[in-house]
Amino acid sequence: IGGGLIENIDVAGTTEFDSNQMLVEDEFKNMYDRGGDYTDEFLATQAIQDTLTINMGTDVASDSQAISYDIPATNKVTVGTTWTTATADIKEDLRNAKSILRRSGKRGKYAIMNDKTANYIHKNTTLQNYIKEWKEDAKAMISTDALPPISGLIPWVIDDQYADVDQTEGFMKKFIADGKVIVVPEMPTTVGDWIEFQEGIFAIPDDLQQNLVWKRGIAAWRRTMDNPTGITGYLKILRFPVIRCPWAVVILTV
Repeated sequence: IGGGLIENIDVAGTTEFDSNQMLVEDEFKNMYDRGGDYTDEFLATQAIQDTLTINMGTDVASDSQAISYDIPATNKVTVGTTWTTATADIKEDLRNAKSILRRSGKRGKYAIMNDKTANYIHKNTTLQNYIKEWKEDAKAMISTDALPPISGLIPWVIDDQYADVDQTEGFMKKFIADGKVIVVPEMPTTVGDWIEFQEGIFAIPDDLQQNLVWKRGIAAWRRTMDNPTGITGYLKILRFPVIRCPWAVVILTV
């Protein structure tokens, strides 16, 4: 935002305040929504792979703490024939994962994977006719790379990547690792289901930068800068995924 418009942005009643306040609020809302949703999804995907590592301080190497979600060893399965083999029995592998998940008392609904792993399904010779017929029945309602339910599970392709502050593109981490398929139940809509987020409380500066106010879970705030002139936005997140029923997660290495 240009310096000339910043000078009076916090002075109520000025033209600058009226014309820019809404813009600033919209930008911070967008930052809040994008940052919060994106980080939540990343944390949740790491949790269901039992690979979540939290940075507890400023030194990424020495302050990192791996979190174990105690997903049972029987729920971590390596398939008999890798899915890179065009004749692999993908239907049977997913059917077996559903049976394992049923021990938790829940029904599997999604098979979560990244795009590279999903491509193995497209190339599978035993599934190609099934996929073709499904697409013909659905016609224009689906995209060309869509996949049908397989063994009663809906393929959920997540191909995003995440990087911490100051990391380069080469250090980005995929939400879902290559060669992994995570079978889970319906995503919960209420607190206390098989997975949820727990929130902590932290302090941030108030709008006048004079006092601290307490926030829970996620908060965004701004600071007007004199040199260089402008506004710096901050986003703080203190939310953590909790898997209450580790038996409800099956990790396939394919």
